[in-house]
Amino acid sequence: MKDRGQTAQAVALVLLFLGVTVLTILGFLSRPWLPPAASAHGPGVDGMIRYLLFTTGAIFVTGHVVLAGYVWRYARGKRTRAPRTDPRVERWWSVVPVIAMAGIAEVGVLVIGLPVWAEVYAVAQDDFLDATNFDGHLLGVAIQYLPNASLYLWTLWSAQRDRGTFQKRFRLDLNSSWSL
Repeated sequence: MKDRGQTAQAVALVLLFLGVTVLTILGFLSRPWLPPAASAHGPGVDGMIRYLLFTTGAIFVTGHVVLAGYVWRYARGKRTRAPRTDPRVERWWSVVPVIAMAGIAEVGVLVIGLPVWAEVYAVAQDDFLDATNFDGHLLGVAIQYLPNASLYLWTLWSAQRDRGTFQKRFRLDLNSSWSL
């Protein structure tokens, strides 16, 4: 009787693991789930997100299939003993997944992500030439609006000493946050 109950539990666990795996895959493949890109940089960011979701999803699916296989193989109600392993092998089984996940994450961040973020936050020198100037003299601030949706503020201080006017430039980035 006990063997039959453990076998039923093993079958239930295998079905649960495989069901979660199949539903996860179907959920991502059933329809386009990312909204359309709202900026010129959106496809690059979406590519990075897709890469990370695909690689971690593949690891998730592989882990569930392996776990279901182990449950099916070893949870049939028979008495089993833990295999004797070498501590060196156990260390490798601990280190290899960490290195693999770090490699996957670094490829996503460095190889795919850095060029995207450099494109998002890069300001070419040509943008200064195509600027539309608005001269405002309230509180000594001159505002320059650039076509790439970034606002540059020049705070001008009149320094009577040392040859004229001193200028300090601040950049107010409107892409993702308000910061000076």
